[in-house]
Amino acid sequence: MSRLADEDFLRLVEFARSYSLKEKFDDELFVGALRRIHRRHLALLTLWAQIDSVVVSGGVLAFGTGIPVTPAVIDHVKGAVSDASESFFCAMHGSYKAAHALLRSCVENYIRAFGSIADPAVAELTSVYQLFDAASSQPFFASAPGDSCFIEVKAGYGSLCAYVHSGVPAHPVPVHALDYFPKYDSGALQQWFSLYDKVIKAMLISIVETEPSLFIDMHYRSQDALAEMLPKETLRSIHGGH
Repeated sequence: MSRLADEDFLRLVEFARSYSLKEKFDDELFVGALRRIHRRHLALLTLWAQIDSVVVSGGVLAFGTGIPVTPAVIDHVKGAVSDASESFFCAMHGSYKAAHALLRSCVENYIRAFGSIADPAVAELTSVYQLFDAASSQPFFASAPGDSCFIEVKAGYGSLCAYVHSGVPAHPVPVHALDYFPKYDSGALQQWFSLYDKVIKAMLISIVETEPSLFIDMHYRSQDALAEMLPKETLRSIHGGH
């Protein structure tokens, strides 16, 4: 290994050891934005924990389709939650293009999961255009609330693709070195958050309304965290059926 590479590696190690978001927490705007994002993400994690608990205990979930979901469907749900988590992490550190790309992957996993409950072949489609087209006619997305949530998520997906593939730089200053991070750009973060908010809320609404027992059987503290992110009509729908 060259001397230059050795020297630069030592700088990388020093950078990694000293890397911190500490200074960002002196910015009230950053903290406020992080709080809003966290509430959405906590609601998603709370719902996923309940889904996982039901699956592990041998319970049956059908999400309004009348067809018990398979492990493959749950794996895609898990993938969607994982992508949303990584997207949040990247946005928190200022890697906004990566955050958008991961949120786009979250949407794809969500569509593959719930669009393939009745037809597993939908999840195997490699063309995203064909995936959305096929999923739109599947039971979960063909009736309320899945139909309106599908429209919301599809619109969000289009905006995510436009951002990721845009010729406009994702950062005001091109990123050529790791010491650009962590950064905070309020405009870029808000642009990502507006899409994150739309996607996560659509996921929460469609899942909870089609499988109300997930919410009803939660611990009351978990219910509080999730209820905060659900519209009043969704809560009325849940409680109206129980």
